[in-house]
Amino acid sequence: HQRIFDPLPARDTWINTSYLRLDYRQIRNLNVINKFKVETYKQREDQGDLRELSSFVGIINKADYGLDLGHFELKPRWKSEFIRQRPFSRRDPARRELTETFSLITRFPILQRTAIELGLELTFFEQFRDDKEGQPFHRALFPDSKSRVLAFQVNNISDYQGYKVHLHTGFRLQKQTFEVLSSSTTSTVFMTAYAGLGQ
Repeated sequence: HQRIFDPLPARDTWINTSYLRLDYRQIRNLNVINKFKVETYKQREDQGDLRELSSFVGIINKADYGLDLGHFELKPRWKSEFIRQRPFSRRDPARRELTETFSLITRFPILQRTAIELGLELTFFEQFRDDKEGQPFHRALFPDSKSRVLAFQVNNISDYQGYKVHLHTGFRLQKQTFEVLSSSTTSTVFMTAYAGLGQ
């Protein structure tokens, strides 16, 4: 029999978790959400392959604004995610990552119960690195990867034997560009249906 070492990060450990959330909705149609979390694990005894101190820091900022332009609905959105993690295992390197996402969604009806949605999303992903002096930096103008998504969707609502049937049919095109790898393009055709009780 071969013994397998299974490290337990929370064994005889001080764990501290802090969480803060701040929402702002004082401006009509504007929603702003901010989340901040810090978690630390302090090992009280030597756990071999485990770091004496490991940690996680996460920051999420989101904002969206709804515009009603008559028959058109327009919603620009922004989301920022920052992660700094020092893993439990000494074998895993620390990581610092930033993801910025910008999107624009528009919706307009074409029939009484049928509407069309168009969406565009841009995502920038960056891994922070250390320079020769050990100071963190990131190349904002040349991110590790970029993603562009274009989506088209038709929504239809109908009645069937007392149920509200929602049907979503559409097309999604995504192109990803990497810093060192070649770019890739994927496309998806989808159809989703679900039913709920009507009024």
